[in-house]
Amino acid sequence: MNMRLILNILVCLSLATLFGCGGGGGAASSGSPSPEASTVVAGKAVKGPIGGGTVSIYAVSNGTVDRSAPLGTFGPTPASGAYSIDIGSYTGPVLVEIVGGNYIDEATGAQIDITGVPLRAMVGNASGDVSAAVTALTEIAAKRVVDSGAPITAEAISAANTDVGSTFGVADIIGTIPVNAAVAGADTAPLAQQQYGVALAAVSKYMQLNSRTLGQSITDYTPPPTADLLLKLDTARTAFLADPERNQTSITVNTPATKAVLKLSTAGTLTAPATIGGIEVLISLPTGVSVPLADQVTGEVDAAAFTVSGVAPAGTSASGKFTAAAGTSPATIKLIVTSTAGFGTGEFVTITCNLASGTVVTQSDFSLTGFKAVNNVLTGGSVGAPISGITPALTATLQ
Repeated sequence: MNMRLILNILVCLSLATLFGCGGGGGAASSGSPSPEASTVVAGKAVKGPIGGGTVSIYAVSNGTVDRSAPLGTFGPTPASGAYSIDIGSYTGPVLVEIVGGNYIDEATGAQIDITGVPLRAMVGNASGDVSAAVTALTEIAAKRVVDSGAPITAEAISAANTDVGSTFGVADIIGTIPVNAAVAGADTAPLAQQQYGVALAAVSKYMQLNSRTLGQSITDYTPPPTADLLLKLDTARTAFLADPERNQTSITVNTPATKAVLKLSTAGTLTAPATIGGIEVLISLPTGVSVPLADQVTGEVDAAAFTVSGVAPAGTSASGKFTAAAGTSPATIKLIVTSTAGFGTGEFVTITCNLASGTVVTQSDFSLTGFKAVNNVLTGGSVGAPISGITPALTATLQ
């Protein structure tokens, strides 16, 4: 055989090992297709930590929870309450639920079986790596969403989670994993985890002081809580924090909130070329909530109370007029926001309000009426024309 031919064959075989060998213009390299990205939901089931339970995740489809088959399960949970579930390529709203198991009550140290009292958490958009706590607070929020009878949406889930968090003093009841407030070393955890742990311990103390079961306590706080329930919760929190044997966090004083931070947003669809050039809305404030004033006579709100935020661009202005409560009419802020550049739907302003000493309020105590939005001057559409199809929303966080 011709030596050159032999060398050519050997070279081709060597290259075939690396790249494949073929005639014509050369063969394209081949390989395994990239695997689809998975959604993994992980966290802890805590009221303190729940061991021996089974965690399941269900999709939310067409506005309802699809319980025909779980996307994934994990169990039994270890003593820490930790779980991790790969739900494959699914993305979107989910319900996470733990059934069975037991925990050590933070207020009394007694072991409590939660058989018959499943705890749920709802995530508005599960995608990629998701952290999700499953607690008494997430159960209250999930129960509000499900019991409302309205279609379950990401927006409804977010609103309920935020509202419950505001009531119990927890900024993020889903993404924050609470520490066990009654276990040594709790004081070394990040502050947000300690605050969540204290909130759960306050529920336990509420149960003890008011002779309520876990299920009854969840039912008590599922509707927007009354002033009496808020006072009882505050009393329970104070009592737990003052117990050095049970409270192992660095939080020892029940510091009352002094500010209510309101974030206003819009939702809906804008029809091109419209953008929002102006918004007017009346914000009703609960008793004990006020805003700093630039003019006590006219009620002009101090500009420092407003911060343009979210989708509103630089140059957007916000102003307001405060009207004090009179008779049965609540105090109000008439808010006006204008923008020459225009903006889309989403968060557009943050308002910092003052809380009188001893005031206990929740997000549901605030309300919005008289909402109007108008078209922007630069869109090419009808200048100043009312915009339909968008709605306002408000979240409140106490600080």
